Amino acid sequence: MFCFLLSTLPQVYEAYRNGKVEEAMSFGFLLFLFSGNLSSLIGCVLTSQLPIQIVTVVFYIFTDLLLISQFLYYKIKNNSSKKRPMLKWLCFLWCGASTVALMILPKFITDNNPSANTQSASNSVEIVGYACGYLASIFYLSSRFPQLYKNHLDWCLLLSDVTASGLGSLAE
Repeated sequence: MFCFLLSTLPQVYEAYRNGKVEEAMSFGFLLFLFSGNLSSLIGCVLTSQLPIQIVTVVFYIFTDLLLISQFLYYKIKNNSSKKRPMLKWLCFLWCGASTVALMILPKFITDNNPSANTQSASNSVEIVGYACGYLASIFYLSSRFPQLYKNHLDWCLLLSDVTASGLGSLAE
């Protein structure tokens, strides 16, 4: 389980190291992924899932927020011609606040969540929870399309650059 949780951290580190996350990832991909994890969290809470499932999905929401923050930070930083020190501190503040909130959230949810033995949740609440689970699956599957489209556009741009440079060298 520990290795499964750490599977997204290399992406976060690589984005930090090269500073070009906005060129590699689609913002639509990140938003769909975040929406899928958020609806999964709602589904877990409404269907009274085990605390480990709630903690796992909260960790993925944290990672999503970190990737979205990195994406926006580097998008603004790389598109701006002047230095913005306030942007860096705002990003650190956002990541710190998200970390604290997401560390407290699982404890709050598991403390306020009725146990599975009491069966205090009604059938309609459970049905909504299961619907959120299905919605999460749709978000996860749909998240690939914006990334595929971005990769296709990047490939077409690369192909046109190669073709143009090849034709330019032939003309000389």
